[in-house]
Amino acid sequence: MADRAFCPRCYEDVEFNTVKDTETIELDGAKYTYRIRKAICATCGAEAVHNPYRQEAGEAFDDAVREANGIVSLTIVRDLPKKYNIGKRPLSTLLGWGELTYSRFMEGAIPNREYSDIIKDLYDHPESFKALLLRNGEKIKPVAKRKASEAVDHALHNQYPDAVRIYEVAERMIDLAEGDITPMALQKLVYYAQAFSAILCDAPLFLQPPRAWAAGPVYGQLWHEYKHGVLIPDAVSRDDSPFSDDENDVIEGVYEAFGRYSGPELSRFTHSEEPWVEARQRAGAQDGDWCEEQISLESIVAYFGPIAEKYKIRSSDRIKHYVNDLANKPS
Repeated sequence: MADRAFCPRCYEDVEFNTVKDTETIELDGAKYTYRIRKAICATCGAEAVHNPYRQEAGEAFDDAVREANGIVSLTIVRDLPKKYNIGKRPLSTLLGWGELTYSRFMEGAIPNREYSDIIKDLYDHPESFKALLLRNGEKIKPVAKRKASEAVDHALHNQYPDAVRIYEVAERMIDLAEGDITPMALQKLVYYAQAFSAILCDAPLFLQPPRAWAAGPVYGQLWHEYKHGVLIPDAVSRDDSPFSDDENDVIEGVYEAFGRYSGPELSRFTHSEEPWVEARQRAGAQDGDWCEEQISLESIVAYFGPIAEKYKIRSSDRIKHYVNDLANKPS
């Protein structure tokens, strides 16, 4: 049966046509304009009452008010649990909020600015949700944690095709450092692992290019996950490692060669290397400028290939000879 609406002119339920329109409402001296759909009686042409469209218009007005005041939309509030396949109560628990807090937001309660910003960040950045799950995942049931973990990994793969692989490299570096590593140093160790694996293995550990940020190469999802510090992952034996023996050798060789240097020292090393320098130049970035320019894998291979030849790096245990020269370069 076709959907019907009540026509006040015909005074009966009628078939209708849908037209798109905009509506403007003034509230407390401010005007809010939003898109709506109207039901138009197919018999007389008058506007008919269709409850789903009325509810939709109410939500559109609510979203317009929220947007104008910098508050997350009701649509995003309701979509967030779907995106990460997590229930309202487990999500509240994961966030450290009251058990029914997120349920109230989904029913239309307006969050304060702090809670709103958290919801928007989690929705826009799967890496932020991944970090939250890593920090607080033990607070929810294992089944809920597993489902949310699978969903966020899927979202990350769509946004960052190598996301899971990059996390694996990062976790291996944290494991080798026994947790004694800063987020800046971790970024650079992952970068050098990518670079030398491209030269010493059949293929690089992952393909995602880093960005040429002011402090050196950075992988966005790692920055979001570890910006507040690193957590020691569960230990994984070499037998259970996701890496081949050659890949493990490169990761361990990079850590052995670079791991004794601080984040700022590693940042200084990358500032003397062509891939980062050329990416910044392409973007016209000056010292300290924000820059989202990618450092291409091609430029990494073009630079580190000759480095491997110069220092006779046929295996990972010779990477340290290159690093020693970097360390002795004047600032």
